Amino acid sequence: MRIKEFASLQGVSVRTLRYYIELQPICPDKMGRNFEFHDKHIEALEQIKQLKQCGLTIEEIQKWFEQERISMDRNERQIEHLSVLYKKKEQNAQEVLRLHSQMEKITARIGRNFKIEEKQRGSSISMLEYICCPYCGMKLEYKGMHIVEDSILEGQASCGCGYELQIANGIFVVAQADPGMPAIEPLDRHRETYNRLPPSEISSVQAVYNWVLSHLQSISLCGKVVFENSVDVINLLSTGITELDQTARYIIADCDFKVMIDVKNRIEALGGAQNILYLVSPNLMFPLKHQSIDVLIDFYTTEILQRINIPSLAQVMRPYLKSGAKIAGAFLFVKNGAHTIQKNFERYPDSYKGRYQLRALQENFTQNGIRMLDDNEIITENGTAAIEVYQQGDKIGVYRFLGVFEEQGLLSFDKQN
Repeated sequence: MRIKEFASLQGVSVRTLRYYIELQPICPDKMGRNFEFHDKHIEALEQIKQLKQCGLTIEEIQKWFEQERISMDRNERQIEHLSVLYKKKEQNAQEVLRLHSQMEKITARIGRNFKIEEKQRGSSISMLEYICCPYCGMKLEYKGMHIVEDSILEGQASCGCGYELQIANGIFVVAQADPGMPAIEPLDRHRETYNRLPPSEISSVQAVYNWVLSHLQSISLCGKVVFENSVDVINLLSTGITELDQTARYIIADCDFKVMIDVKNRIEALGGAQNILYLVSPNLMFPLKHQSIDVLIDFYTTEILQRINIPSLAQVMRPYLKSGAKIAGAFLFVKNGAHTIQKNFERYPDSYKGRYQLRALQENFTQNGIRMLDDNEIITENGTAAIEVYQQGDKIGVYRFLGVFEEQGLLSFDKQN
């Protein structure tokens, strides 16, 4: 019987059978260029299958058959085989104990850190003091409010000038877009960008995340207002909020309601901070009081905004920043990347002229009164999956920064220009 026919009858591949022959658990005779198989080889193959089901490795199976060949005494052979099986049984018992212990630790960690509260939560009523009409600055009038404990779940808000907000699932939603501002379209509604990154790039993103988070932790956030926008692609607060001061007040904004639902559910599942305002706005005209934000998080947000010709998040958020407000984040840029920049303008001809350019961002920071407290840049081969127009050969960098908004510095710059 030829090897192909024998393999087919025994339900194994020719490759597997050749592997067994090479390691010699099966030793068929060779007639010319072909192997010859008989009943004893069927029995040997069946024995291999049974030993594999017992958890023996191919090396242990190989040794099993070697003992059969070199041991002339049947009792001696049986003792050797029993010794192998008892040893494997003991190993499996130890593995069961190890897995059981591991399962107990996983269960305990889930119960300790990932307890999902059954009660529904929404934007905190304490955040109403920061909300106003973005056009006239007046307080909004609220009606139809459904409030559970300190969480606002449903309702409406309006201003005498015609501005309106809807509140659904604890999220404040701007009813109409401002026609004078560019609309922001969701880039990653199903949040696939992070999952699409290869392991090397995930490690790079995590390192940047840790750097920004540690700098935020170094700031006194007690009672401060922290703001993050465009959280659909990669964001910091959806997980990092549990690592920050729980007495701070957080405003999380995006242009897409579904994305905000996902972020809200994640924060609540992790047991995040209580003082949160969830806000959905189709553009960057936010219903927030001017000079109300103490910390601005720009975790790759500027890169997104530059696609619609907005130079930086800091520039558009400047009216909302308090003097002395901190800005922390990261920016993905192309170093010596003429091909990528050219490709960007071919695909997005209306995008910001300095998109993916670090010097343009740094100049914009200076123009908007942002002075760096700590910053650095990392040149890496990673990051290509996050730049859709990336061209092979261009170098990618990440700029990490912590800065402070200085109104006096802004006035000085304006006078010089």
